[in-house]
Amino acid sequence: MTLLKVFVTIIVISMLNACFGRKPFQPNPPEYQLWKSKGESDAVVISAMEDCGYENYNGKFKKNLSLNEEAEIFQCMKKRGFTYYRGFDFCTAFKDRNLPACK
Repeated sequence: MTLLKVFVTIIVISMLNACFGRKPFQPNPPEYQLWKSKGESDAVVISAMEDCGYENYNGKFKKNLSLNEEAEIFQCMKKRGFTYYRGFDFCTAFKDRNLPACK
């Protein structure tokens, strides 16, 4: 019985810990906040995104894009000196697809 109480206590404390100290279950930030370049304002990032083919700064597309079209947009942003959140690289993630935009 004591082992059960300890187990339940650990579970309850873990659940309460998830509710305090940080904000759980927050929506993803807008796409423009995921692209970074030293010293660039949000307006510059949004402008570069539009120039590269993003339809809006949230990163949502009205039409379905192929992986290659998405890779072209990603590569365009990289060529402008931006890096994506945590160093993610689209072409590395999809290297098994041999996308023309990644060559």
